[in-house]
Amino acid sequence: MELLPHSHFSTNDLPEKDRMNAWREDISVLFDLERAPISDLEPFHATMGVYHFGQSVLADLKASSGRYVRSKRKASRDGMDAIFLQLFLEGGVQFGTAGRTTYAEAGDIVVFDLAQPVDNINRKFHHITAMYSRSAIEAVVPDISRWHGRSLPRDNPSVALLRQHMITSYDLAPRFTPQEGRNVEKAALLLAGAAMGGDDCLQEPTENKSLQEMLAYQIKRPSGKTSGPPINRPSRLPSASGSRAATCINCSNPSAASPATSATCACNAA
Repeated sequence: MELLPHSHFSTNDLPEKDRMNAWREDISVLFDLERAPISDLEPFHATMGVYHFGQSVLADLKASSGRYVRSKRKASRDGMDAIFLQLFLEGGVQFGTAGRTTYAEAGDIVVFDLAQPVDNINRKFHHITAMYSRSAIEAVVPDISRWHGRSLPRDNPSVALLRQHMITSYDLAPRFTPQEGRNVEKAALLLAGAAMGGDDCLQEPTENKSLQEMLAYQIKRPSGKTSGPPINRPSRLPSASGSRAATCINCSNPSAASPATSATCACNAA
């Protein structure tokens, strides 16, 4: 039975001195990477598992702290016109973008527009990232670009459902056929639209060749493996109804300002 395309990358089997460069090379298509000022004392490590759902990708990533920079020049040069939804399971990020710095930690889902520059500092992290072509997600959230660098409201029930859907979809991905994967992708897009107050109708997205080529690269790249050990994740996330609400320094929901708190919004990592 045909199943979803899958690749797995890990630095764990490499000499410690080569791990950072291997990870930098793997994600260089999107980011310039350097070790962050808050670097962990332990040797650098990174793992990534990727499943291809129709026109989108769902990836599980774990890595040591690092600074991930996507310049305006790089964004315009590589033509990667896509949107990330990043759910942090562990760790967090200081997300820097045009005139705003925001923060995210475990339980936050952050929107990242690849067409816009960022300068992010990640603490040692573990997150699940959903990557969509712009046309696919704009079919349900036409104004997706204004969410760049912002986290979705933690106490919104649609966000809570999207959070669980991302985790469960990755866990069950090894068992999905391509057709089932496309159906799961549609459900995820509708949930994303509900979480961001977008349209309730799902249009057929137009094909994005740059994104498709990048996805094919991630699936077929020589250093990737066709299978690998499962990436362990926490059994539970911080309560979405707890005393802290993830916010951006300006606001968590672009349509309504909210006071800043000790934790906040955003995310990144390859």
